[in-house]
Amino acid sequence: MMPGRGASGPGKLAIAGFELQKTEDRNQVSHLDPAAGGSRSGFCLPGLRIIQYLQDMTRICRKSEGLSAEWARFFPQGHLLAGLQPTRCRLDRKQRCCLALVELAGLEIPNPAEQPPRPLSRLLSAGELEQLAAFRLDKRRREWLGGRLAGKQAVLLLTDPGNEACTISILPDEHGRPCLGTPLPPPVPSLSISHSGSFAVAMASRSKSCGIDIQEIVPRIDRLADRIGEPPELALLAERLSDDTTTCLTMLWAAKEAVKKSLLSDQSAFFNAIRLREIHRDRTGTLRFHLSCSRQGKRQATARVPVHRFAGYILAFTEQDHA
Repeated sequence: MMPGRGASGPGKLAIAGFELQKTEDRNQVSHLDPAAGGSRSGFCLPGLRIIQYLQDMTRICRKSEGLSAEWARFFPQGHLLAGLQPTRCRLDRKQRCCLALVELAGLEIPNPAEQPPRPLSRLLSAGELEQLAAFRLDKRRREWLGGRLAGKQAVLLLTDPGNEACTISILPDEHGRPCLGTPLPPPVPSLSISHSGSFAVAMASRSKSCGIDIQEIVPRIDRLADRIGEPPELALLAERLSDDTTTCLTMLWAAKEAVKKSLLSDQSAFFNAIRLREIHRDRTGTLRFHLSCSRQGKRQATARVPVHRFAGYILAFTEQDHA
């Protein structure tokens, strides 16, 4: 259903899933979240800025309507980052870990000539805006932006949702790993970002390190089987899983990528250091891959990686306290 508009009470206007209420000198904007029983999250905007804001939000909402039910179930919470960017999130019961999802097709890519680029100045720090402007390809800008916005949403939900998104700066370290460049009260969460196909995802964790990976299931991965796993690993996949070869290889790739990001972020070659040891399903039916990881100068580590399958995608993630 397309976003509608109509009166919702005296002095109010509902449009594109938002409610605008006129007060004496300000305009109060509330996001109406049907998934949360119509709960509201609001902020104020003065003067005519509200007109442009609602036009922006109408375009964004229309681009964000295609999320399938299986994604919405796994990421049950709907949010608006800085009141602008729709995200879906999953916060664990102990609030030690948060996963966030952004649909890349729903991103608004600004005109590079516009200074500051609207509405990204409310979402990105000065350093992030500079890095975004350096990308020449629209696809790369979209992937990078989606990952950063997912990361910001995950960090804010895990720390302080009241902070401004633009005050959270996510920039690469010397190994290219996304790191928080903003002082936050301890403990500062670890962070991991991934993108593939139509989605970007991020994971923020109170553990010492974490890793997340999303992979679109595509047939060309079959040609990389001998690079992804050793014969005993491939045999274990065939023995324990009923999925086709392409899906099984994508699961193993995503699981190893997640472990690599968590434990081997300073190494470019990693497949030989990570081995699949066991696969089982927990009481909820979730697949869990057990992997070992050899690290130079450190003792061998083990990782348990939940692996989830969606239509056309695999999602894997892990967190470690002994990185």
